[in-house]
Amino acid sequence: MKVAIFSESSTDEAGIRVLVDAILGQPTEPVAVAGIRSRGWDSVRANLSMVYKQLYFNFEADGLVVVADSDDSPVHQQAHESPGMMLNDCRLCTLLSIIEQERNRCPKAPNRAQFRTAVGVAVPAIEAWFLAGKNIHVTEQAWARGPKGRTFDRRSLKNDLYGERANLPQQTAKMVEEAKRLAADISVLEQRFPAGFGSILRQLRTW
Repeated sequence: MKVAIFSESSTDEAGIRVLVDAILGQPTEPVAVAGIRSRGWDSVRANLSMVYKQLYFNFEADGLVVVADSDDSPVHQQAHESPGMMLNDCRLCTLLSIIEQERNRCPKAPNRAQFRTAVGVAVPAIEAWFLAGKNIHVTEQAWARGPKGRTFDRRSLKNDLYGERANLPQQTAKMVEEAKRLAADISVLEQRFPAGFGSILRQLRTW
């Protein structure tokens, strides 16, 4: 299966692919996303429509996986998925809305097999996912309590995962290492991050 992964950095995408392969139960073949010069939340949001159309019409990808950090935006709630209840400030709602709009706008291409998508948001940042099972305090629920109820922040998550002086190749290697650990038991992520990771998990299980 050919799968494109679109996230905030190449490091993120390397770790995400390991998890995607574990959920699907098979290795996926990478498909490059062209034309993206910068990354981060603003870039993911601004370029997702273009990426969707690029992959849909070039027939090279069977699916697209999108993951972004939540940062300080509201944590996604299941209630947001009810008709008329989408929250504009919720990043998962935003990404799902963009995907749905493009799915409705794109005409059915002749001989195009079903184009699959899966969207997730890491709360508060993707480093939290890859610390699952190592730091019991890092969960969506803990982050949702607000600053007074937290024992971590985005900077501490990065330091805990990579160390303070890791360069980009070292960060990527560490994320892939932790992704392989988690691939043996995806339920750890599902339990600790039921909204942001649960979303991508549920969608991938329908592929």
